[in-house]
Amino acid sequence: MDVTVPTVCSHGWRSILHGRELLRDNVGKAIGNGLATKVWKDSWISLEKNLKPFGPIPEAAMDLTVSDLLTSDMKWNKKRLEELLPLVAEEIQMIHPGNQATEDIYVWQPLQTGKYTAKRQICLPPSGVSSTILPWVCWALWTARNTLLFEKRTFTPTEVATKAIRLAREWVNAQAHQTQSTNVLPHPKRKHQFRSATGDTPTCKSDAAYDAQSRRAGLAWIINKPSGRMIHQESRTQNFVPSPLVAEALALRAGLIDAVKLELPKLRMLSDNSTLVRAINNDAQAKEIFGIINDIQQISSAFVEISFTHISRSFNEDADRLAKLSLSTS
Repeated sequence: MDVTVPTVCSHGWRSILHGRELLRDNVGKAIGNGLATKVWKDSWISLEKNLKPFGPIPEAAMDLTVSDLLTSDMKWNKKRLEELLPLVAEEIQMIHPGNQATEDIYVWQPLQTGKYTAKRQICLPPSGVSSTILPWVCWALWTARNTLLFEKRTFTPTEVATKAIRLAREWVNAQAHQTQSTNVLPHPKRKHQFRSATGDTPTCKSDAAYDAQSRRAGLAWIINKPSGRMIHQESRTQNFVPSPLVAEALALRAGLIDAVKLELPKLRMLSDNSTLVRAINNDAQAKEIFGIINDIQQISSAFVEISFTHISRSFNEDADRLAKLSLSTS
């Protein structure tokens, strides 16, 4: 991403470096431990758009990484943020890093998952130009160039455009056929496998209440014995929360940490947020909770058996009430 274009290089390498500008406008960093992300050079403050800190940079801070803005317990160093990045200090505190073992990752900013897919064209078309045909124009130009180099044959602009339209139509037809033949998308390979908890296992229900105006959340979790009798419950208010999904993830992580403190060997984690549960089970990806999800997966290794299950809101009313009470009384 940082290499300079050499004076002499192959056409292919020069083309790759030219295409890099498209990546730079759409690729950002999700913060784990902050070690691999440069404060001033990388786009990390926002997961939705390309945003880098700006303003005069103190010479001593030129090579800072995001980890230098975190305390030893992976919290934001508010004093340092105010000194170096006062204009975006609050926005930065909306980011919830992972633990010290969680590495930073690149994310594709235009998508909520943060994961680039071939279903989205990297060639961004000008206004009024079909996003389907533009990549095939690029490909038709590339093959025309190869034909000129290796076969000494040339194509007129009309021939190149005709080939691009034919390739685009073939691709669209192939996608339509594939959609009709299967409605099931393959799941990504799981990085973490959890041993499913059985029926004689304690449960932990978590929930969150969110106030979009103040960006605060009430977090709650209730740990019960298999019989249904409560072992432990707790709630708290969290500041600097960017979304309801982040609030739900923070609540579940807090409940999991308490279950570890109680030295429970088995646990069934229950949440009414299906996106969160799917992300933990590696059935989906959500860039804004990347660090929290990695924490949850690593903490889970403390249990002999653990499972993460989605439940309906009607089965989570106690945790919901506790979360709302915490938010309203703080």
